[in-house]
Amino acid sequence: PNRPIIEVADSQSIPVVVHNSTDNEYLVGWQTQQPQFFNDVRGRRISNAGALIGNDFFVLGEGGGGGGGGNEFSMAYNPSNNEYMVTGRGGGEIRGRRVSHTGSLLGSGEIHISPPSIAAPNGQVIYNPNANEYLATWRAGLETVRNLQGQLLLANGTLLGNELIISPLFPESSRYTSTGIFDPTNDRYLEVFGEFQENKIFGQFISSSGQLIGTNFAIATN
Repeated sequence: PNRPIIEVADSQSIPVVVHNSTDNEYLVGWQTQQPQFFNDVRGRRISNAGALIGNDFFVLGEGGGGGGGGNEFSMAYNPSNNEYMVTGRGGGEIRGRRVSHTGSLLGSGEIHISPPSIAAPNGQVIYNPNANEYLATWRAGLETVRNLQGQLLLANGTLLGNELIISPLFPESSRYTSTGIFDPTNDRYLEVFGEFQENKIFGQFISSSGQLIGTNFAIATN
């Protein structure tokens, strides 16, 4: 039968799940509209048999401040460190948070991934097992700049180098502004995104070190 992961008043939406291959369990995250946690990301561990492990817990946001951090949030699992990285949009910027395999928050606080007040919406955070790093993406939110941006992060959440422009095209912004995957064989990322007019899908290869490989290429046009 269905097993309630969270069952409280107010909206609980946009669930995301990642698998922990070390402990063979899952972390489920969602955006909550509870007044005391408005637009925050909360999480809960699930066993491989579907049993709930412990209580739900705070992951990312402002604890009811209204800016939240749960907009278009994304999660990735890091098997090298047996922990998770979570990114989301809140307060006009892209933020991140490391979460241990037991559900406790790691590090000294939230990670400020994008420059403040110019990021909307969030993209996706991707784990690179070859370098034990992450790539986080988002769309720049300035009135005159709508690039698809990216930022490499070390496993401890430290920003690595400067942000990169993945595409100067104006990407669409329906759930995530882009989605991607890491290819360990070729040591590169592939980011895919739709343009704002919603009639083309593009791709872009990015090296493990954050260099663009070639240019944007069209996957589908109509």
